[in-house]
Amino acid sequence: MKNKFKELFGADLRSLALLRMAMAALVLMDLAERSMDIGAFYTDAGVLPRRALFEYFPEPARFSIHLISGVWQIQAILFLAAAIFAVALFAGYRTRSVSFLSWFFLVSLQVRNPLIYTLGDQMLRLMLFWGIFLPWGSRWSVDSHSNPVPQESSSHVFSMATFAYAAQIIFMYTFAAYCKSGAEWRKEYTAVFYTLNLDFLASSLGNYLLNFPSLLKLMTFFVVWLETLGPVFLFFPFWTGPIRMVALSFFIFMHLGIMATMTIGFLPWVSIAALFGLVPSFFWDKIIPAFKTQPSLEPISRSPSTKKAFSVVCDSFIAASLVYSFFWNIWVVPQSWFKMPPSAVWVGKLLYLEQGWNVFAPYPPKEDGWFVMPGTLKNGESVDLFRGGEAVRWEKPRLVSKEFKNDRWAKYLEQVNMKIHHGLRAYYAHYLCRQWNSHHPPERALRQFEMYYMREQTLPGLHTSPPQKILMWSHKCAG
Repeated sequence: MKNKFKELFGADLRSLALLRMAMAALVLMDLAERSMDIGAFYTDAGVLPRRALFEYFPEPARFSIHLISGVWQIQAILFLAAAIFAVALFAGYRTRSVSFLSWFFLVSLQVRNPLIYTLGDQMLRLMLFWGIFLPWGSRWSVDSHSNPVPQESSSHVFSMATFAYAAQIIFMYTFAAYCKSGAEWRKEYTAVFYTLNLDFLASSLGNYLLNFPSLLKLMTFFVVWLETLGPVFLFFPFWTGPIRMVALSFFIFMHLGIMATMTIGFLPWVSIAALFGLVPSFFWDKIIPAFKTQPSLEPISRSPSTKKAFSVVCDSFIAASLVYSFFWNIWVVPQSWFKMPPSAVWVGKLLYLEQGWNVFAPYPPKEDGWFVMPGTLKNGESVDLFRGGEAVRWEKPRLVSKEFKNDRWAKYLEQVNMKIHHGLRAYYAHYLCRQWNSHHPPERALRQFEMYYMREQTLPGLHTSPPQKILMWSHKCAG
């Protein structure tokens, strides 16, 4: 039983190396995407100046090095530093240190603008956190080739860190399934239909699939039951290697399907990459024998007694963090029986262990829409600021998700459209004025504009209501 437990919740060092490289690559991809809007999202001239962040998101337990300056040049330097650490993580150079630094810079970047925080950001942050303690630099790394001290020849390793990593995967799918308690998921199987009716998320393929409601019911059934039963097969005690590979294939297939039908950024990529550490030795030894076990090399910088004491402290911290994460997950599910003591909430915020997997739960939203922002220029011309100065059109775009520059802007406008963030619309309005007037001649200067949200609701019986025109904000530009 002990050996089986270690087999199930241990990890192959080659799989952990693959997980490390995938997470480093995703950090670089995330930085590259964010850098395209560095002025808009991370400077005082953007949509969320530091004073607005302090006013609307007062979090004493939060710290962000990106708050040291509000100019884009300093932000660019911080982006470059994060990229350097991510490259070092990919190469496995001083892996433990750069794992921590990559996590630190990532959470700092996420704290700087919570309005564009997505579920993919959450997953990437958690994987980097557990990665700090994983031996994911023991294979395919600079560290493993630069240290001449040979360790055990086995490629399989079990530790508190590998157990915590495996438990995090279980948390993600199990709590996501538990939160999907609505009839749309469990009885009617219409949840995927409602999800693809969210125009700001649906891709062209997603829109096309709305013509096949029976297929969408089958897809709903597949998603909810894979999330429910999939973790069981990932850690099945018999024929573990082959069965885990089949279960991983199903999960990857599900995430690829989400990627093809919805424009939700790099969440599917992170979800797929997060599974790499679970790839069993069976895959490397039987399916790809070219990567058969080689002696493991791992740097040793402490005496045996010091290393043992450090290991005990480290394992205790990992175990405490894992137990805390478990109860946090229980706390955030709808109608939970457990209430996190207010005095303990700051721990999760300080370590950035807070998480929630209630996406499209207990049922998908049934309301969405699109934006129209008619503006009047100095010469009397009318333009739509949201569409870059095109003629004002009120009808629904053919593909709403394509109206946004990227998923960060889609998330930002979704947040600003919420009543709780009503006051932040002024900062967005000032940003739009500055952007337009800095790129156009004085005779075409922007005088005033309005922000409208064309709200549409999916009704019972899978019908759509006529759009409702809602004024979000009216603004006059300075000067």
